Amino acid sequence: MVQLWSGGLGRSVSVLGTEKKLLKPTASRTAAVGVEAAVSVAVTDGYVAVGYHGDGLKLFNFASGPPQDHHRAGERVWSTENLRVSMTCLLWLEGEKLLLSGAADHRLRLWSQQGVDMTLRGAFGEQKGGILALAQNSAYIASAS
Repeated sequence: MVQLWSGGLGRSVSVLGTEKKLLKPTASRTAAVGVEAAVSVAVTDGYVAVGYHGDGLKLFNFASGPPQDHHRAGERVWSTENLRVSMTCLLWLEGEKLLLSGAADHRLRLWSQQGVDMTLRGAFGEQKGGILALAQNSAYIASAS
């Protein structure tokens, strides 16, 4: 599950990637990492990319436009097919419609966004371990494993 907050973290905007039903917490309930566990998230204009444990990448719409479009907030608009790897970190590249993902399979993947579709542009940069973090500045992109 991914919780989307307003910029000041004062107001919950949306819940993504789960059925919207409330469960009362109990002492016997324990948290476990399941196949559908979200492990990474990156936000860009109107979209949220979510990386899952063992289930690739999904793209969700969120309400950033006019009020008449807010009924679509939280809707999954795209997901990877047959990519059963854990997407451990995500980074939207500044000024681009490009998403960089790092995964437990030691690879970086570059995705381009065209509307609600994402296209894999390449997998590269195999590292010695699973990729855990991504960062960028005006000249470089860094990955940690």
